[in-house]
Amino acid sequence: MVTWNDGSTLIKDRLSLLIKNALSGIALVFVVLALFLNLRVALWVVAGLPFIFCGTLFFMSEPFTGMSINEMTTFGFILALGIVVDDAVVVGESIYTERRIKGDTLANTIAGTKRVAVPTIFGVLTTVAVFVALANIEGGMGQVYSQFAVIVTICLLLSVVESKLILPAHLANLNTHRKIGSGWKDCWARIQHRCDAGLMWVTEKLYAPLIRQVIQFRYAAVLAAIAIFTFVLAMPFNGSVRIGFFPDIPGQPSPPV
Repeated sequence: MVTWNDGSTLIKDRLSLLIKNALSGIALVFVVLALFLNLRVALWVVAGLPFIFCGTLFFMSEPFTGMSINEMTTFGFILALGIVVDDAVVVGESIYTERRIKGDTLANTIAGTKRVAVPTIFGVLTTVAVFVALANIEGGMGQVYSQFAVIVTICLLLSVVESKLILPAHLANLNTHRKIGSGWKDCWARIQHRCDAGLMWVTEKLYAPLIRQVIQFRYAAVLAAIAIFTFVLAMPFNGSVRIGFFPDIPGQPSPPV
């Protein structure tokens, strides 16, 4: 017996891509947060991603959406991978800053969460609105689009639960005022302290003055933004960016006759 058409290779490739992107994304987020904030913040932010994905798999079961792991649902996971961790990063940074400035207390943890709760929640809801609309497209293509749209929607809603309830509970005992020693055990703490100091220098010396200048000359800034938007919008029409409505997509080789 000879296998002449193996359809499982497509889903295997998609799952392999998902795992590869997840591991690389988790590693990048962990390293950046560990360098500029705190090792514990990085750990709990990254730990939220498995919770979101496992929760989405739970809601994919028969009592809820009745979906399966296929090419479109895995595509939804890949799309959500770069979105769901944003809320946790913003909330974790806000809690860390609030506790470092005002003290390591539970009240400051709650205050740090509340400070960014409204913009992050509405940021998720606006994205959810787009994917919900995509899930309601009629016809055959609508059934295809609805699969990854539902997956992304579930992931986003679970990210709100994780970033507003679970993550603050894990960071409630975060120590942001630990003394840094001179031994080898505090080597990473010293590296993190230098990176944090460098980031604060960029924020105070470069970013904040730039923002003040933009606010002072706000009309010029608006005109510059409109000019850049018009220039970018014209790029597909002058040939700088090519347009292809139905591009060639590589597929499996035709089975032997």
